[in-house]
Amino acid sequence: MIKMKYRKESSLAVEYGNLELRYRRRTEMDKERELRGSRDAALDGDGLRLPRIFAEGMVLQRSRRTRIWGWSHKVKSVEVTLYDGSRISARAEAKPDESGYWEVLLELREAGSGYLLEIRTDSGDVRKIENVAVGEVWLCSGQSNMELPIRRIQDRFPEEVRNCADEQLRIFKIAEHYTFEGPLEDLLSGEWKESAEENVLDFSGLTWFYGRFLREAENVPVGLINVSLGGTPIEAWMGKELFEGEADLQETIRLYASEGFIEQKQRQDEEAGRAWMRRSRETDRGLLEKWYLGEARGEEGREWRKITLPGSLSERGLQDFKGVIWLKRRFHLPEEIAGKAARLWLGTLTDSDETYINGTMVGWTGYQYPPRKYEVPEGILRSGENEVIIRLTCNDGRGRMTPDKLCGLFNERLWVELGGEWEYRIGTVLEETAPSADFVSWKPTGLYNGMLAPCRRYTVKGFVWYQGESNDKTPETYEKRLKALIWDWRRQWGQGETPFLVAQLPGFAIDLPVDSGWPALREAQRRAMELPNTATTVNLDLGEWNDLHPLNKKDVAYRLSLAARALAYGEDVVWQGPVAEVCRAEGEKVRITFSETGTELLTADGRPPEEFEAAGEDGIYFPVEAAIEGNSILLADRFSRKMKKIRYAWRNCPEKGLLCNGAGLLASPFETEVEA
Repeated sequence: MIKMKYRKESSLAVEYGNLELRYRRRTEMDKERELRGSRDAALDGDGLRLPRIFAEGMVLQRSRRTRIWGWSHKVKSVEVTLYDGSRISARAEAKPDESGYWEVLLELREAGSGYLLEIRTDSGDVRKIENVAVGEVWLCSGQSNMELPIRRIQDRFPEEVRNCADEQLRIFKIAEHYTFEGPLEDLLSGEWKESAEENVLDFSGLTWFYGRFLREAENVPVGLINVSLGGTPIEAWMGKELFEGEADLQETIRLYASEGFIEQKQRQDEEAGRAWMRRSRETDRGLLEKWYLGEARGEEGREWRKITLPGSLSERGLQDFKGVIWLKRRFHLPEEIAGKAARLWLGTLTDSDETYINGTMVGWTGYQYPPRKYEVPEGILRSGENEVIIRLTCNDGRGRMTPDKLCGLFNERLWVELGGEWEYRIGTVLEETAPSADFVSWKPTGLYNGMLAPCRRYTVKGFVWYQGESNDKTPETYEKRLKALIWDWRRQWGQGETPFLVAQLPGFAIDLPVDSGWPALREAQRRAMELPNTATTVNLDLGEWNDLHPLNKKDVAYRLSLAARALAYGEDVVWQGPVAEVCRAEGEKVRITFSETGTELLTADGRPPEEFEAAGEDGIYFPVEAAIEGNSILLADRFSRKMKKIRYAWRNCPEKGLLCNGAGLLASPFETEVEA
């Protein structure tokens, strides 16, 4: 039957779904070799080769010095012309060097679209690139919150997605590729796509919204180069020379560059992962006895125990549970809903799931982060009692149905709440934690070499950076790393102090220890502003305590766009919240004076300011009372303890009495010493 065929295919996908996410394509190294071979072959003849990013739909930065480059052998000159119809908009000529490399700098003062870029050699070889635009180009990089596609947030912004068409907003997304043998000369993937219904769901949500705001503000074409990958630490986006003197990282780079090492490591990881998954399925009573068929198997009442969900399994008496647990929830539907299509939302589940309604699989997800939003086809729901059954695999003792998430079944006619009393049975218990994969792409220099370095000649207006989550175990090194990355990218692009925008980490708590590195990371991100032409935007209020990937990318992008308008375009706009300038003792109290308060210093929720702590000589922090006085905060301790240091919003997810200005922009968390 179709039903069982669907189940078998889906089960196979679930079994290996995690592996497909963990173990990246091994053909990448072959592609790289092919690229280098084709480049060498092209330069052996009279060929003209252009970088992959020079393609139909490209956006060039309006500038006095916009670089166009390529490779051409056995020719004396290359002429580059930008045509606006039949009119020459810009033209320049270059002579290739001994390696065949050439470049020109075009003066592109006027923004517009519909241009033709023509590259012609004196040997008669010609390349023509159509539908070229001239406007504003930004490179956007980081980890998952920079990569997260519109598809994941479309339910939050349905109107914006419906009205997405804009041929003047274009994004070039570079696919994952690592190499440890040095920077690549050209990209292996990527194409320019305009904002349109057929493309938008795959665009990065943050990148896309940032582009929309720039389009509104500047009224010119906008091109965005997205160079991001989920889970990556900052070291993956840095060049090898930045790790001089760090023997451990240099050795890691050497190992991953050595022949056969990656393949052997991945093979070992893959075998271990497959073995754990195989045990989880072969020993699962639920699969053997077909619990997913529910009442069709006569299982009602047998060995099922009650459990309240959403929530953590460890808080429901299942501490450190590793293995497979089956969850069941019964619900009733009226006659008029029988057979109709619906949607099932379960929030996020840790770790992987297979989900059934009335014995038919309606969806599966191979890892913890994506929200479970499953379509229930027609013909599955019935009048009266129905049941949803989840086969949940827990990898490492942190299993849960995440609290404070929408959990229900619905269509345009009704909502059925599924939070509350569930039932559960244990399918299998595994003693060992699921083996963690070695993500090669996350190693130092890998993505810099394979994805970022090939872009470094492309003229841009600035950089946008959203990253830090994967460095929370070593926050003490992050300030140094981030400043080094900013310095090096500017050096590589050769455009001077190019604007660099940093999205500070938002509030988040659910997977973090109380003393996590997130507050220190935010402080390191704030200190990046000690570099010239650098801005850090504050997003504490835009996070979700229970989700590493908060949905509100629109407001994060808006704040970044305000910073861009101030730094890159010289507009007189308020782009940052209150900034602590002076922290000075006044008797037993401490006064902190702020700039950038606008008309007044406020709190975002209208409550008295909170989240302030002080420390004495022993360095142990304690909460203190705070009151707003004009553009300052006066701190007092009711026990009159001496305050030597002050910190603000120094928690994973601070949310009460957060300071802001009249524009609603928040003050950054900070830590500072008290002046006598």
